[in-house]
Amino acid sequence: MSSTNTQHTAARLRPELAAQHPSIPPHTWHPVLGRNPRALRPQADAGHVWIDVEGRARLLPREYFEFTTN
Repeated sequence: MSSTNTQHTAARLRPELAAQHPSIPPHTWHPVLGRNPRALRPQADAGHVWIDVEGRARLLPREYFEFTTN
């Protein structure tokens, strides 16, 4: 039997930005997507990241978030 070690990255809105971005739930870890195949440009531009926010893929600036891997 073989095992695979898959790491997943999650992002959380930086606390000081919560008031400016009410559509992103604060204190919640959101899955980071490697790409969004439904977008015209599936790969994130430099300095941006695709994040699944409540079931919707959103292209957002990296600097808005803290990241973790599990």
